[in-house]
Amino acid sequence: MTDENGFKYQLYDNDYIIYGNDSVGYKFSKKGIYDAYIRNGSQGVLGKPIRNLSNNNTTKIEWQDFENGCIVGNAQKGYYVSMGGIRKVWSSNGFESGILGFPRSDILTDENGFKYQEYDNGYVIRGSDTYGYSFSRQ
Repeated sequence: MTDENGFKYQLYDNDYIIYGNDSVGYKFSKKGIYDAYIRNGSQGVLGKPIRNLSNNNTTKIEWQDFENGCIVGNAQKGYYVSMGGIRKVWSSNGFESGILGFPRSDILTDENGFKYQEYDNGYVIRGSDTYGYSFSRQ
């Protein structure tokens, strides 16, 4: 089948998927990651997929790298975009094993234009270039 981006894809057992096209190549992934990729504007936001599906057997988290970021998750928690300065704050705090825990949302924009992402134990918020990024506990 072909999606609106011109990606060809085929779904396999246990929600595994292979998708891509002849110009970007084909990547092995999970349907949840592919769905998050489409939900977030696909190539317009994340760019092309650059690696196949990866996972951490200890934390049971799966991820796939793209030119401009990553999608992380699992079937129980969901799959979310992780990119830019917000991802750097999450990374510097130990990813899902750190103080923030796991993402609960994609990167969102509030009515003032501030970008933020919700995590198990708080938020990472990007104000203006002047204010940078901050971490807020719930």
